[in-house]
Amino acid sequence: NKCLSIDNKHQIGLNNRGSVYNDLKKYQLAIIDLDKAIKLSKSKNANAFRHRAYSYYMMGQYNDAIHDINEAINLNKDYDDAKKLKQTMWNDHKQCIQSGIDVYCQGKNLLFSEGLVNIITGYIVGDVDDCR
Repeated sequence: NKCLSIDNKHQIGLNNRGSVYNDLKKYQLAIIDLDKAIKLSKSKNANAFRHRAYSYYMMGQYNDAIHDINEAINLNKDYDDAKKLKQTMWNDHKQCIQSGIDVYCQGKNLLFSEGLVNIITGYIVGDVDDCR
């Protein structure tokens, strides 16, 4: 906060305070600061996108979270924390995706194995031939 009291457009200060707001579970406040940090960086701050993705994710705004985590990874292909968050997001919803596919396929003589769900969700654990 002291840094931002001196310069309220300090991109790193906004990013860091947004991260602290996430730690405090104040996701709305985090998004406000992270929006500003991203704008000031001309959308080049992978860290701010990752922190904002986490805020959106914790608030249940999954489309926004997925967009931001993908943007973070696009900006920094080696960003392991962003990749871990993306994996967590998919892990949390993998069973829902599988259940949805299973319900869709009932009575249609279509069978989808876990292999296809893994491909849809970004896991590559086997060959496409594993799908039946």
